[in-house]
Amino acid sequence: MIFVIFIIWAYALTLKMDNIMIRIAFACNNKNGLDANIAKHFGRCKYFIIVDLVEGEVKNCSAIENPYFNNHESGLIPDFIKSKSVNVVISGGIGKKALEKFEKYEIKAKAGLIGKVSGALDLYNQNKLFDFSVSSKNDSDFCQ
Repeated sequence: MIFVIFIIWAYALTLKMDNIMIRIAFACNNKNGLDANIAKHFGRCKYFIIVDLVEGEVKNCSAIENPYFNNHESGLIPDFIKSKSVNVVISGGIGKKALEKFEKYEIKAKAGLIGKVSGALDLYNQNKLFDFSVSSKNDSDFCQ
């Protein structure tokens, strides 16, 4: 009897694992949702497009203002992103201090992208984006 209950519980757990939501924050220049342009620099973007994915499908897409756009202070934006329960950050460039904080918070950072959120989302779903970390970069920032 206990074995049967365990099997049912394990099966239910695998069903829930298949429906894990991933929340991605895209650093953007405008608030046009999936058509927004990705910003060249994470810390100097005007907006974040927040996309919730379940099994590669967009379940929610919203734009939020970067509260530090006019007063960029290193290290504050990663705290803000963490408060939004984000799992992944995608931007054109990300500086060392932000990368260090993302590593601490276990938020994956993907940089070096240009274009629209929709295009970057397609690349993400195809697993064609690389994680960036402090250890994977040289002394210069990814910022252009």
